[in-house]
Amino acid sequence: VGNLETPRSLEDFVTGLQQVLELSGLRWGGEGKRPVSRVALCGGAGAGLWPEALARGADVLVTGDIGYHDARDMLSAGLNFVDAGHFGTERVILPVLRDYLQEACREKGLPVEFLISRRERDPYNFRS
Repeated sequence: VGNLETPRSLEDFVTGLQQVLELSGLRWGGEGKRPVSRVALCGGAGAGLWPEALARGADVLVTGDIGYHDARDMLSAGLNFVDAGHFGTERVILPVLRDYLQEACREKGLPVEFLISRRERDPYNFRS
């Protein structure tokens, strides 16, 4: 959970997030004009963490794999959400994870090289 430097509308936040994550599509819910300043994020399938995000004062939860009932519950509780997809929310951490693991192995004298697949793709297609 963290704070944006400058609050923005949910619609603007969603647009910016889609561009930053380089996604062809995503799902979101909430009032588009509502201001967003505090964001909770969980890569992959983090919909079940929405009560904690709400308790920590988040205006929006960004994760993947949000099901219908979780989406309805979030909106009923006053929490906006962005379902940026399982793939879309996990792939951004891979370079950081690779570097971390490579450094940990180097420090232990283990000659291991970690590679990130260039062939892996989101299994979903989006139509606008």
